[in-house]
Amino acid sequence: MVAWLRGQGVKPPLGLAIPETTPQRLSEATRGVRQVRSDVSLVEDKMKRIVLQILLGIAGLLMVFRFGVPALIFGATGPGPLGNRWLEEGTPATLLLDADLRFFGAMMIGLGIIFFWTISRVEEPGPLIYVLATSVEFGAAARIFALVKYGNPGTAGIIPIVIEGLSPILIVLLRYWVGKEVKAVD
Repeated sequence: MVAWLRGQGVKPPLGLAIPETTPQRLSEATRGVRQVRSDVSLVEDKMKRIVLQILLGIAGLLMVFRFGVPALIFGATGPGPLGNRWLEEGTPATLLLDADLRFFGAMMIGLGIIFFWTISRVEEPGPLIYVLATSVEFGAAARIFALVKYGNPGTAGIIPIVIEGLSPILIVLLRYWVGKEVKAVD
């Protein structure tokens, strides 16, 4: 508009200087704003990645140490997770229950190791992270079913419901955002 007015011979009022605005000048003026936005975006992306890695690490630790190791080593008659017994004192475990619980303990250790493996490469195994998170969410649903059907299992059963109910949702959302940002950079 200013260039058009100048082309028509219109002069600005006295004391008012209208600077020349060219695409190059506009580009130079907005470059700093874009750089600040870019820096903030990079920090946000890094924070999302770090939070996702922390959640994956916590999930791996819970799989290995809260369930896997106690089930594998002690079976159905041992102290169980966090010292809470799977069976009441003096209740005999069937051989099948003890063998299955030890097997599931070994599987949980394997799942924990997979969670640890995903920490260093959260951008690559997106579908695997989604499958693991969905499995944990189904586990939380199964715990809620048991809570409704059989009653309150105590602190050792309620805390996992909260953790296993919320953490997969966060993991899926963060993995989606991290994967989306990786695609945007490519």
